[in-house]
Amino acid sequence: MIARFENMSNKLKKNKIRLSYQRLKVLEYLSKNHGHPTVDQIYNDLRKEVPTLSKTTVYNTLIVLCEARLVRVITIEDNETRYDLITKSHGHFKCVLC
Repeated sequence: MIARFENMSNKLKKNKIRLSYQRLKVLEYLSKNHGHPTVDQIYNDLRKEVPTLSKTTVYNTLIVLCEARLVRVITIEDNETRYDLITKSHGHFKCVLC
C-alpha cells in the first residue's frame, strides 16, 4: 500500500501536480477499479473513507489528472462519462444484451 502511494505521488510530482490526500485517493481508486467508474461511483465509494470529500473535488481532481494525461476520459454513451487509468489506446464497448 505504501509503495503504491509512493508510485502515485511520484507520478503527480513528475507532472507538477500539487499532492493532496484526495488526489492520491482518487488515483488509488482508479488503480483498483478497472470498470471505468463515473464521478458518482468514485465519490460515493471514497466518501466512506474520506468523509470530507466533495463531489466537486472529485471532478476537479479528474480534470487535473486528465490534463496531465494520467487519466483518460471514456464516453461510451452520450450522457455517461467514465474514467480510465490506462491511457494507451484500447477499445471500449457496452453490451446491450446483459
